[in-house]
Amino acid sequence: MPDDLNAAADLLARAFHDDPMMSWVMPDAARRPQALRHYFAAGLRHAGRHGRVDRAPEGAGAAVWLAPGHPRMTALRMLLSGHAALPLRLGLEGYRRLARLNEYALMLHDRTASAPHWYLYLVGVDPARRRRGIGAGLLRPALARADADRLPCYLETSSEMNIPFYERLGFRVAIRGRVPPDGPALYAMLRPSRR
Repeated sequence: MPDDLNAAADLLARAFHDDPMMSWVMPDAARRPQALRHYFAAGLRHAGRHGRVDRAPEGAGAAVWLAPGHPRMTALRMLLSGHAALPLRLGLEGYRRLARLNEYALMLHDRTASAPHWYLYLVGVDPARRRRGIGAGLLRPALARADADRLPCYLETSSEMNIPFYERLGFRVAIRGRVPPDGPALYAMLRPSRR
């Protein structure tokens, strides 16, 4: 499993290298790939315990979901997932920005999705293989499962260009915001159950 986790973390680091949110958290483009690998590895470990990770064939993409009722991050969960090491991996300023982003995202989440739901923590596709239906293909089975369970799905995106992609899958923008005071845009999106 560690090799799978490392491969998925590498893929997500490539997929999010130019993402507005990740570029703001880690503005040094030279250090960003390694920092992102550590960040995504921690998220993958957490989702492995409290959600699911779906991977496309040949490492083309990955979708990371947190299950309904997913627990909040605690000190023990931070240790188990590797989040506790992120201040060293991201640098103090990067970690401060990440904390601001997480605080704002949590506020959007709580205002948007109060009932049980699946949380699409992230989805990424290898940049060389984008626009081939891989991302939608990764998400459809999980969305069908949520529909079968009559549960909504929630996500945040920092890229306005991603909104039409998510809208085609049934998500709608619930809140348009910006990480205060000078952070990136952040869009909270909700997809009601289709059953």
